[in-house]
Amino acid sequence: MARVDPAAVGAAFVVSLATRRLDLRSALGSYAVGRHLPEHPFRQGMAGCRVCGLYERDTPISVTELDHERRTWGGVRHEDPRYVAFDLTEFLSTPQPVPGERDVALCRSVLAALRALPPATTAAKAGPALRMVPGNKHERDVLLEILGYCGILQTDAHRGFADGFVEHDDRAQRNTDLAYPIRWWKAGDGVNDTNVARFLAVA
Repeated sequence: MARVDPAAVGAAFVVSLATRRLDLRSALGSYAVGRHLPEHPFRQGMAGCRVCGLYERDTPISVTELDHERRTWGGVRHEDPRYVAFDLTEFLSTPQPVPGERDVALCRSVLAALRALPPATTAAKAGPALRMVPGNKHERDVLLEILGYCGILQTDAHRGFADGFVEHDDRAQRNTDLAYPIRWWKAGDGVNDTNVARFLAVA
């Protein structure tokens, strides 16, 4: 984690919006979740370790499968420490792009579209407002999840990982396929400009 440049991860996310380089997009989610992840022994929780969610004797995951998820959707396991480690290791071996003016403008357009949504709009209904980003519904859902991990989209009661690691058993559940904390976000919760500046530097 110490080798990962936060600015480079944020820049890669910004570039990914126009280029649809989902492998570049994924790294920001892994960095946000992993940067405060503490070393810890296995602590039995509701299901698996209460800190990270892994089981004491978890089944190994194929690297091929992880890479497929990373390149196809921008990652689907950002809360899994094994994916975090794989994703950031791959990122460090990838040429890291520099956003141009059009990339920054597109990122700002995404944030502006989220700010403009009616207050009651849930994350599950927010995707159509992001059609300026090339891709499909699932890719846009993952994009929103990554913004949630960063605390750019969070609620007062359900915060992202920007200021500290949220233990697995403390991530409140909800009847939705979306990840924590974006599953709780509504447009009325707003866009956290402090975390935009922290992770994306496009405010």
